Amino acid sequence: MLRSSATDPGSLRDPHSAVVVQGRFVYRFFRGPASADIAAARSSGLLDRLVERRAVLPYELVSHDERPSGWLGLEADAVVLRQPRLAFISYPYEWPFGLLKRAALFHLDILRTALEAGLILKDSSAYNVQFEGTRPVFIDLGSFARLEPGIPWRGYAQFCAMFLNPLLLQAAVGLPFQSWLRSSLEGITPDELARLLPLRQKLRPSIFTNVVLQSQLQRRFGGLDPDELAIRPRVELPAILRQVERLRGLVESLRAPASTSTWSGYEDNTSYSAAARTAKAGFVERVVTELEPDIVWDLGCNRGEYALIAAKHSRAVVAIDGDPKVVELMLSRLSPETRVLPLVMDLRNPSPEQGWGQRERHGLKERGKADVVLALALVHHLRFGANVPLGAISAWLAGIARAGVVEFVPRSDPMVRRLLAWREDVFDDYDEETFETELRRHFVITATESLPESTRKLYSVRANADAA
Repeated sequence: MLRSSATDPGSLRDPHSAVVVQGRFVYRFFRGPASADIAAARSSGLLDRLVERRAVLPYELVSHDERPSGWLGLEADAVVLRQPRLAFISYPYEWPFGLLKRAALFHLDILRTALEAGLILKDSSAYNVQFEGTRPVFIDLGSFARLEPGIPWRGYAQFCAMFLNPLLLQAAVGLPFQSWLRSSLEGITPDELARLLPLRQKLRPSIFTNVVLQSQLQRRFGGLDPDELAIRPRVELPAILRQVERLRGLVESLRAPASTSTWSGYEDNTSYSAAARTAKAGFVERVVTELEPDIVWDLGCNRGEYALIAAKHSRAVVAIDGDPKVVELMLSRLSPETRVLPLVMDLRNPSPEQGWGQRERHGLKERGKADVVLALALVHHLRFGANVPLGAISAWLAGIARAGVVEFVPRSDPMVRRLLAWREDVFDDYDEETFETELRRHFVITATESLPESTRKLYSVRANADAA
């Protein structure tokens, strides 16, 4: 058994494969039956084909002598593969509808390719898919297993719970799935979804089969094993392929309800003039170009105007907004090659540490600091919309980034007046002088710019090594 402080806790549930993250690389090791399964995936050409399609990250076999120090008890015949480390790990409860749908179709395509090579995916966890920008990649090579003739696809129920049912919740019921998946890491059960679906949706043949009927069968037979049922279903490969294609057709047909939200038109209705907008974009581009960051986080990104600027000068941009509809609009603007990952997250309550031991799924802060954070038109929302003091906002930004661009929006701004329209103004700390004082507790202010034809001001900051 491998024992290492670097073993990723997200891989603890699989007894035959696990992950170790060291530096710029991810090491995946396979023991016992998993060794034979990964050997089959390699010898069949499956892995190489997926690498060529950029569906799997490039890999190389690590010899016994090359294995990192500190790995104790790893069997000599275990297989170890090395892959490049992704810029950022995200989770299904942070994805907009379009990314979850993209991940679902991608997962089915991986499954179909594996079946054609004589293998199968033994599980269907949505956490097995990650994104480089908006392009999906499959990361759990331990999911590949040799196909046993006559055995059904065991990952079907999990695929429904983690991919299909959340998509249906939003497409058919009109409820965003993110908060549900965040509180239920195993997905949405067919019974839960069936209780929410309107009758006309339940009567659709594809939904009746994959949700209503599955719910009824699980309630009736879920606690029994095949011996008690006197049933051992035999499902041949053509039937599994047909099942995959039917699911693919259903997922492909799903659409997020079209509607606007509070902030979906924000970029079109801000108080910026054309000159202010140009100056703001120029300031952001100058700072990002000068800092040459690896990772940029754009917090409160709206439709991604500045994330796209940052993407031209960095390895990856993580663009976060709390409004699912806004993030969906941003996703529609991004090509698969754009290095921007759009995520849905309420920054008043960012993703926490959770899962087993509260370590399987990392909180936002625990995923490592950003090289640069863009906090544009964000601070006033946190102060007036969530009652977070300026000092706490500055400390939080210092805890998640090494440098950044922060925008101050004064009380006289129309957007601040809008936020205060139905609230008593008890925010005595909100002025430019206090804002700068709090910034300096954690950062060095390296440049400022007052936007023309505007009362807003931008600050370029770098972490203060002397800050407590």
